[in-house]
Amino acid sequence: MMLPVEIRYLNIVWSDPETVIKLETSYHPLKLESIADGWWVETTTFPKVHHYIGVCINEGGLIHTPYFLLAGGQKEVLMPLKVPGTDTVWWIQNGEWDEGSKRYLCELYRTTGRVDLIVQNQRLIIENNTSSFSVTELEYYLADFKNSLWMLILDNNSVAKAGVLKETPNIFSQDVLHLFHGFIDSVEKIVQLPGMILSEIQGKLPKRSVKPVPRTFREYAIRPNQRQLTSRKFEESFDTSENRFIHYTVKRVLYLLRSLGRLSLAQNEYFHRRVIQEKDWIAEFGDKNTKKVDSKVYDNEIVKLATDFKTFENEISTRLISGSQYQSDSTRREHGTYKVMLGGLYGHSTSRFFVEKLDGENFRQKYKHYLVIDFLSAKDLSTIQTSLQNTELEITGWYEKAKKKNGSGSLYFELNYLEVSSISIVTHPLKVELDRLKKGRGVLELKGWIAPLTRDELRDLSVETEMASKRINLYETLNQELSGFLIATPKLQRRLQKLALFFKANKVKVRETCPNTMVFIQNPSYAGAKSHFKRISSLNGLDESILNSLMLIDDIGLVNVANLYEKWCLLQIIKVLNQVYRFEITSGWQSTLINAVLEGDKDIEFQLLAPNRQQRIVLTYEKTLASGKRPDFVIDLFFKSYSKDSKGIWIIDGEQNKRLVLDAKFRGNVRETDIDNLVSELYTTKNYSEDENNQVFIIHSSQNNIENRTSPLSWGTQCDYGQSNDAHHRYGSIFLSPTLKHGITFEHMQRLMGMFLQRNNALLQNEESSLTYWHNAVCIGCGNESHETLIAEYEPTKAGSARWVISCSVCSLRIIKTICYHCKSDLYKNGYKWTYHRTRAEQTSNVVCPECEKFL
Repeated sequence: MMLPVEIRYLNIVWSDPETVIKLETSYHPLKLESIADGWWVETTTFPKVHHYIGVCINEGGLIHTPYFLLAGGQKEVLMPLKVPGTDTVWWIQNGEWDEGSKRYLCELYRTTGRVDLIVQNQRLIIENNTSSFSVTELEYYLADFKNSLWMLILDNNSVAKAGVLKETPNIFSQDVLHLFHGFIDSVEKIVQLPGMILSEIQGKLPKRSVKPVPRTFREYAIRPNQRQLTSRKFEESFDTSENRFIHYTVKRVLYLLRSLGRLSLAQNEYFHRRVIQEKDWIAEFGDKNTKKVDSKVYDNEIVKLATDFKTFENEISTRLISGSQYQSDSTRREHGTYKVMLGGLYGHSTSRFFVEKLDGENFRQKYKHYLVIDFLSAKDLSTIQTSLQNTELEITGWYEKAKKKNGSGSLYFELNYLEVSSISIVTHPLKVELDRLKKGRGVLELKGWIAPLTRDELRDLSVETEMASKRINLYETLNQELSGFLIATPKLQRRLQKLALFFKANKVKVRETCPNTMVFIQNPSYAGAKSHFKRISSLNGLDESILNSLMLIDDIGLVNVANLYEKWCLLQIIKVLNQVYRFEITSGWQSTLINAVLEGDKDIEFQLLAPNRQQRIVLTYEKTLASGKRPDFVIDLFFKSYSKDSKGIWIIDGEQNKRLVLDAKFRGNVRETDIDNLVSELYTTKNYSEDENNQVFIIHSSQNNIENRTSPLSWGTQCDYGQSNDAHHRYGSIFLSPTLKHGITFEHMQRLMGMFLQRNNALLQNEESSLTYWHNAVCIGCGNESHETLIAEYEPTKAGSARWVISCSVCSLRIIKTICYHCKSDLYKNGYKWTYHRTRAEQTSNVVCPECEKFL
């Protein structure tokens, strides 16, 4: 049962403490969530904007005056306000009246924290967050949302993806301008010779011109000498059914033209900012031979390696030290200390290792036979066996020596430890690397943390520079092509405004439906106007219903900013999937999207298809999970599984499904721990992971909130792709915001979706050639999926490990898929910009496995 209460933001204007002039509510109410002991709602308010948080009782009548329950059991009752001209009552916090600003000053919209509201005898926890956004930034936020919605609907091949071979959006083409020109030309011809009707009216005329009516005789009988008398007259009227329809079309086309003018200007500004951004990047990194090493990431690597090494030491002690269990006086058994350098595992055992060196000397070179050490008294070593390889240990304990023959009859030696009393690590790759980092830190600090770029880093930056140059050329070309539309629209708008004034001045009403008269067949001007209007109204998926809805959305003023952020994030997700990664959206999606924006419906689905890749996605907004929880976005990816038949031919043997859950959290400047706690709550407490089966990520608006950085890449201070801290890319957070001061954050979402797709793609190997038999990979940089321009080649490493090189000739990105040497997990190197794994501070081309987090 829902709480019969609505929470909305209010914009209130008073003339005095007792009189409300205006009370405006946000378009969407805030989302209430049921909890164990009542209800919970999250609010975001802006001290500089002064919006209020209002409570309205929807049904059942007022049981009691709502009040805040303060510490110590005290009550603070709310103040009622009636919406002018209605019986609707909203309750707000009762504050002090400020005569200067003509408003009540309430703490609830100025402070962060929790407060208990008792309403209708139920507890409602209001968790209030404040944001430092200015009025200008909020207006830009809302404008960007509206523009993004228009662009997505009008052109689902928008250049938001920044593809390097993108055509100009059709909506801003010369063909569209010709349609507007044709419509205006036709209406101007109508205005020059409009259809009309003659209407009989009464008016004063000179006596000799009078056509009498009954009133004429009465006037003459009373005053026979007056010069003018009432007479029948005829008036030309343009208020015909045909002109009413033309008036309607003029208003609609003028609105659409104004909207396109606004959109083209926004696109122009967007392209301009992208050019500046790319040029700034090239200027900063394009010809550099050195780099600035992130000291925090470097220090975090030292901490991580030190922790891993300490853990490894403890594991060795726990597994190998067996205590004082030895009780024997056999002369074959000895007690002593050896230094042994372990090699690989011997056979299929988990406790037997080749010994490369004994007390610092190469055993095989010295004795011409190999030596095997067997930790007979050790506990299970299966979890650390690979970590023991290439490790030098100093071991003290009881042991036996033996000569044995292997399966081929060759002699070898064994050193069998029956009991280990002490053990220490002399050298280990972790220790070597840790010592190197500690020593290197001092050198880097002296050099101001400047280090030379490695060969791989130089190559990655060279590729990224080439990609940036292509994007600059693209944006400049698009802006040049857009300039024609920008120049033409103001003049077209002025012509249309003049025509609209004609119909208004001549009192022509508006009719939405075209009358079924011969005028639209016989008169070429009327026929031309109707024909052009029909074509304009159906541009790029538009129809009357969609345009009406877009006009309604454009009228939205006061908004629930958290709800607006959700809707804006929905647009970004659709844009990434459709415009970057080329999933086709099934028909009718425009209406579904508008309903998602305007209505409060749940479980709103969008079907997206990538037939060339044999993939499909179901994107659900406000999806209800099996648990009853409702995250903002659920992305279900369905993809084929493949196997070889008896003839060695690849076949489809089923379909699999992976789920990515996203939740939008609008926040001001919050700490890293706050975001981490939110992620943990969603992943574990609310179980959005559905028992760790789903990836779960938060989308937030808090810039540069990551202090404990683990990535030196450009996104390292803003995003956490689950690349470290045992997250294994299963959960994390990304920064996404449209505000101007934050630059372009769309790429963060592109990187997240690219990670999701890469984890679930297929590379079917051709045993007769290095070229892959078939793949459904997609370029994470530009979305290219063509097998002709996205070439996947199998190039194993020198050690024989699996390795694929995926080269995109469209944007020049080189993607390398490798296998982790330690845990055999898939790894992707996507270059400097698009890699989402953890990378080393000194060498960004060296990725760290997110599963086992091995640095070496």
